[in-house]
Amino acid sequence: MDIQFYVDFGKTYYELASENTLAREYELDGVFLRLSMMFEVYQKALNYLSKEYLGFS
Repeated sequence: MDIQFYVDFGKTYYELASENTLAREYELDGVFLRLSMMFEVYQKALNYLSKEYLGFS
């Protein structure tokens, strides 16, 4: 498995979470859908933050 497997996995399950009844009830469906659609952008930002500020590479 490579990094693309995990990216696809994350995108798929955030999209599924956005369709969940509780996500709609708590008005989180849009948040989860956005996480799914922009997964790679958030991944790169979090990788940068962890490298620069937490010392993880």
